[in-house]
This record gives sequence, C-alpha cells and structure tokens, in this order.
Amino acid sequence: MFRRSAPQDLINATERNLQPIVQKYLDKGINPNVRTHIDPWYQGLQLLALAAIHGHVDLLKLLLERGAKVDGLDLSRRTALSWAAEHCQYGAVKVLVEHGPMSMQRM
Repeated sequence: MFRRSAPQDLINATERNLQPIVQKYLDKGINPNVRTHIDPWYQGLQLLALAAIHGHVDLLKLLLERGAKVDGLDLSRRTALSWAAEHCQYGAVKVLVEHGPMSMQRM
C-alpha cells in the first residue's frame, strides 16, 4: 500500500492519542513513517513527530516498535525529537533519546 500522505482519520487519531485506531492502520500495513498532508500547520510531519508534539508517549513507543524512524525528517528537515523539545514534551524527549541512534544515547 503506497500513500503519499496519511489519511486524515489516522492524523486525527495520532493527535488525540487514539491508539486502537492507529494500531488498526498499522495492522493494515500503513507505513509508520507516512507523512501528514502539507498545509501551514502540518508541514509534512511524520506520525512520530505529531505524537511527540502532543506528548503521547505510549503512542510513540507503538510507532517505534512498528518501525518508525526516530531520526526521520519532516519537510522542514526537523526530527520528532526537535518537535518534542520545542513543545516541552519531556517524556517524549526521553523516549526518543532512548530509541535514538547510539550517538544520541551518549548525550
């Protein structure tokens, strides 16, 4: 299944931390690195970044377990960690650092 952007209900579920809906999409084979559509707010964010912005730690863990790239870049060349830090989501920052590349874990 190839998609250029995530379905709107998947984006909404990620924002609202509705894990069963996100899980359903992942089970159907949607790529956990799919980007949101492009508009002034979303900027082509990956689902991981969207979950990080809102501090949804358990959803971050689910996406990471299903293959989301912790160092994936959005269209503005930012990572989920960058977004989590900007939005003071310290729990999300901790999870992303723990799942990050080895160089990130030594910080």
